[in-house]
Amino acid sequence: MSLRNKVAWLLHGETFHTGRFAVRGLKRKFADEQLQRSFAIAKCPLSTNPRVETINCRRWRLGDANRAYLIKDVGDRLAITRERVPSVCRIAEFFAFQARPRFFACRWRLQQASLQCLWTAEKHLRDRPRQLMVNIGAGSWYVPNWKTMDLRGPWYNFYLPGFIDFNYDLTSNEPFPFGDEHVHLFYCEHVIEHLHNRCCEHLFQEALRCLEPGGGLRIVVPDADLLYDRLRNRDAEFYKSWMDRDNSSLEEAFCTLVAQSRDLDKADMDQRLATMAEDEFLDWCEQGLNYDAKRAGEHINWFNFQKLARMLKEAGFGNVCRTNPQESRFCETRGPSFDTRPWYSLHVDCAKS
Repeated sequence: MSLRNKVAWLLHGETFHTGRFAVRGLKRKFADEQLQRSFAIAKCPLSTNPRVETINCRRWRLGDANRAYLIKDVGDRLAITRERVPSVCRIAEFFAFQARPRFFACRWRLQQASLQCLWTAEKHLRDRPRQLMVNIGAGSWYVPNWKTMDLRGPWYNFYLPGFIDFNYDLTSNEPFPFGDEHVHLFYCEHVIEHLHNRCCEHLFQEALRCLEPGGGLRIVVPDADLLYDRLRNRDAEFYKSWMDRDNSSLEEAFCTLVAQSRDLDKADMDQRLATMAEDEFLDWCEQGLNYDAKRAGEHINWFNFQKLARMLKEAGFGNVCRTNPQESRFCETRGPSFDTRPWYSLHVDCAKS
């Protein structure tokens, strides 16, 4: 027996297996009835409210009274192991599965901080924009002569002071921090799917007010028509990167991109997919979802060209057209820093008459 196996044998007790049906509950940090029944069958009955802690997308720790269990998703089933020495197991799990990701997260933050310092200096010392161009919800982003409008909050808390040019909350429904007809171009990539329709309508109206005559807006969002078609065709290869990243089913990967459901019932979803029209089904997917600043990265809205074009025209925009990636009618919104996720995105240009 290898040293690693000997250590595992000393720290871990009996192991039993159960089906993957419990994964959905574990992701939401609770043990459902089926999982509790599996524990009872294995003669390890749980209390009413055991504690569930996420280690990573394929591992969880379940604590119950003075006992602790490690639950591992091994592909076709869950392996559940009793921990003999929970405190030591916790330390070992941290170094095995959490220390490395935390190191890379820390390194990424340091890289972002250094880049933001450099970009902030370039904005003040080198940029001499002749016209105001603004990236709405830009994130940690810099292109010479462009300005960013974003908000430092619970989700985006890595901005350095002075990096954001215009600090603005897109859910506030307050006027944009620009005068009438003051902006030449707006660019907005993968932002409005995080907002309710009323916030999107306000964004479009304010963008129109602030744009100079002939100025433009380019919107990039996940293409709901494409995502819906890939779901109907059960195209697991298309969704593979999201399924692997989140240890999710094809349906859960679809919801991640269209409307991030808190409680997905696969049977109900499959039945509705088979019987509902596309728009009706997509509306059902987003039903009941609300914006949460602490989970601002989740998608709560969907857009295809028809829906987006209708909203833009109702706001007063003209010349609404769909374009290919890197083929914007506005030359300033082309290049490697724009249209960065073309394989699943919808790209729309519009202008102020």
